[in-house]
Amino acid sequence: MGGRKSTRVADCSKCNSEFGSGIDSTLTDEVASFRAVFGLRSGDGELPPAIRNAPSSVGPINLLGDGTPNQRSKPFTVEAIDDQVSVKFQVSSLSELASYVPHAAAHAGVTEESLWSALGQQTGVEKVSYANAVTLTLNCKEVDSVRSIAKSCLVLLATQTGSDRLKGQEFSKVRDFIKKCEAEAAQGLFTETAASC
Repeated sequence: MGGRKSTRVADCSKCNSEFGSGIDSTLTDEVASFRAVFGLRSGDGELPPAIRNAPSSVGPINLLGDGTPNQRSKPFTVEAIDDQVSVKFQVSSLSELASYVPHAAAHAGVTEESLWSALGQQTGVEKVSYANAVTLTLNCKEVDSVRSIAKSCLVLLATQTGSDRLKGQEFSKVRDFIKKCEAEAAQGLFTETAASC
């Protein structure tokens, strides 16, 4: 996930680069919702991408990269009532209101000035909705994600014990699984049969 902890005892720069654009990338994609919920930054300090249309107790929300929920709703509605036009805004700040006034005015067929004038004569209502439950799934169902997790475990172990232990026979099936990921290697990792990669 873009971590900056480095080691030369577990894998070389070439392998690390290949893993980063391959299996590690798959894992990063699969845990994107987890990163967004907790605002986990990448190794470069970047926030994770927003999660769009996450189901929640208050309807679909966008979960911003810093973990902030943002309810998905139309920012304004325009309704014709008899010979008048009603414009209602659902925004979270005055700057957001200002950004939608031109669009709402055009949609209502009035000038921005007249809409601002009408808004100045109205009282706003503050309404706070909390997303009590947000439903996100943490999936690591791709084999490459499991390979990335296994690689990370070996790297962590190597930083504590050195790489000689990882070169031993007891880790050969894990190494084969990480490097080659053929079906036989994956099966051999979880059974007593030898991997034939």
